[in-house]
Amino acid sequence: MATEPVALDLAGYRPAVLADQPQPDLIWVDLADLVVDRTYQRSMTYAGRRAVQRIADGFDWRKYEPILIAPAADGKFAVVDGQHRAHAAGVCGIRSIPAMCVAMTIVQQAQGFTAINRDRIKVRAEQIYRAELAAGAPWALECKAAVNAAGCVLATGNASTAQKKPRTVFSVNLIRRMVAAGEASAVTAGLAGIAGSQQAEAIESYGGPVLAIWLPAVARNQRFLRLDLSAAFDGIDIDAVVDQARLRVRHAGGSARPLAIDAVAAHLDAVLRRVLAA
Repeated sequence: MATEPVALDLAGYRPAVLADQPQPDLIWVDLADLVVDRTYQRSMTYAGRRAVQRIADGFDWRKYEPILIAPAADGKFAVVDGQHRAHAAGVCGIRSIPAMCVAMTIVQQAQGFTAINRDRIKVRAEQIYRAELAAGAPWALECKAAVNAAGCVLATGNASTAQKKPRTVFSVNLIRRMVAAGEASAVTAGLAGIAGSQQAEAIESYGGPVLAIWLPAVARNQRFLRLDLSAAFDGIDIDAVVDQARLRVRHAGGSARPLAIDAVAAHLDAVLRRVLAA
């Protein structure tokens, strides 16, 4: 259901005093006039080139953020933040891009670059899911359907431990990967198994550490989906399984998670064999 836009709410903040500083100019700058100062900027790595290509392949002005630049020598402008976006625009054949231009020394440019990358707020998976759900993105709708079919809800925002409720799933990335891999039925069956178990009201049952082991194990065999997964979930202590896997890893090396998934899948396989033998 659509919600009404709300105004900015500044209540509760302590007033801040704005330091004396130059005012920015919002301009369109030619890519040919941009330079990158390697005294503080990162060199373009392989991962950076991949990021540039990814931005270019999905270039959309509605999702573009103006870059930050500073006047440099010979009429050029130094890119303080946004070199990947600038490169991507060039890959798309764009000749000029919007930028916020602020007069800065080299030291101030380096400080600005550090502050921006340090203070930049990482967008949580739940927030991305919420936005994509509102936009009608197929992956978001498919994930919602898979989780809702189990009588659960895929969270659209973060919550403290005290605010979390049973049957609310915060493992958006896990659900997304599994649905994309064609395992939506396993997601639904696995979550429904938890929701119908004796541990259904425990918020820990829907936490990432449990779901990251339980759901991939359920997805191992299509026949597992026909089992009484609620009884199977009650019949295994996933925390103990993880602890045992970690102990094995300390001695033999490797990763504990695959070992824990193997152990839970073996438990489900034993349940399946008992059912088939009955």
